[in-house]
Amino acid sequence: MIMISLNCRGLASGPKKLASKEVIHNYNSNILLFEDMLGARSEVIKALSKFMPGWHIQALDAKGRSRGLALGVKEWRLKVLNAWGLDQVIEIEVYSLELCTKLLILNIYGPCQDRILVWNNLCSKSLMDNQNLVIRGDLNFSLGISKTWGPSAHADPLSDFFSNIIREKNILYINLLKPRPSWRNRRTGEDGVAKRLDRFPLRR
Repeated sequence: MIMISLNCRGLASGPKKLASKEVIHNYNSNILLFEDMLGARSEVIKALSKFMPGWHIQALDAKGRSRGLALGVKEWRLKVLNAWGLDQVIEIEVYSLELCTKLLILNIYGPCQDRILVWNNLCSKSLMDNQNLVIRGDLNFSLGISKTWGPSAHADPLSDFFSNIIREKNILYINLLKPRPSWRNRRTGEDGVAKRLDRFPLRR
């Protein structure tokens, strides 16, 4: 099963739509997750449905000039059992015809502020104890100093908090062999900082 996630910063432009179509075609993915859609839920679903026929699409409204999530699954490969979206999380429960099992897929847009409150609320929900849970999205945390670069770089002050969540929830954390920055503060010299914001822990 192939799962792809795209932080597209909006999907209104022709080049972005074309790039998304190429990803779908070239990788033959079964699950597509989009972050930073920057649009209203109805508009996002309409736009994605045009070039993703036969897909079940869920979406959340953007807030201001950021956020907005979408999650799509191939309906002839994955039977949708339940779906909902709330604030910064989209959840779809599917039955995989390939794996002959249920999967619970979460697309999460982690906040920059009040991270402890948001993640504690999320972890208090029973869905986080599902044995076939897949978590993906812009989680907005970075585990350890090894995921930061630059003279002024320092570890995420909540690294231990998120490490404890991963351990307590028995999440299988996928660590890249050669992590590269996914965020930069756009400064140079001594003030330059880059981080690898973690995006893909997985629980089997």
